[in-house]
Amino acid sequence: MELAVFLITCQWDLEKSRAAGLYKAAAPGQGNQFTGYQNRILCYNVKNTSLKIQDTGGLTMGETLLFRKGTKEEIPEIYELFLRGIEEMTANGIPQWDEVYPTKRDLELDIEMDELYIGVSGKEIAVVYVLNKECDEQYSGGKWTLDTDNFMVIHRLCVHPKFQNKGLGRQTLMHIENTLKQEGISSIRLDAFTRNPYALKMYDSFGYAVVGEANWRKGKFFLMEKMIS
Repeated sequence: MELAVFLITCQWDLEKSRAAGLYKAAAPGQGNQFTGYQNRILCYNVKNTSLKIQDTGGLTMGETLLFRKGTKEEIPEIYELFLRGIEEMTANGIPQWDEVYPTKRDLELDIEMDELYIGVSGKEIAVVYVLNKECDEQYSGGKWTLDTDNFMVIHRLCVHPKFQNKGLGRQTLMHIENTLKQEGISSIRLDAFTRNPYALKMYDSFGYAVVGEANWRKGKFFLMEKMIS
């Protein structure tokens, strides 16, 4: 059994990190620093009491989300998140979504199918995504590495503008990847709008590879895949 904890969350870990030369105090107001190990966590193996440093995929020691299934009672807040997200994308010249898609009914169906997940910060929904095996027929044109059905597809990943630029998109991708690994899934698939540079940068930095293209109402989308096992 291996327990992963942020070094700053526990005095025991903080003292261990100081002893190992991993931690140093920063100047007032500048937070704390982990010398040579930024964006990593300390993993403590309960079984053999060993310690190791593990990469967190570029995450910082900021906002932490609680992930769970969304409920029908939360539909108004979830839909509002998408409306604000669409406004933000439109303001940045990214015409990816609109009043046609995704609709409130799309989200209701996602919840009815038990496929919609949320990331909660405090009492607010910060992130929404859908996870299933469904994919458009144009996915058949992708040069997928995996030729079996041991994959899952990410749909409608959206971060509320209030919580953007805090690494929560990456935190969500890491959560999805770790969860699917535990379930024995081999790869993750998704499509990304070619006119959304922020999403493309995030997926590329997280190891997703372009395996094809699809053309839908809004334009060209990259088909992307990441092997996780």
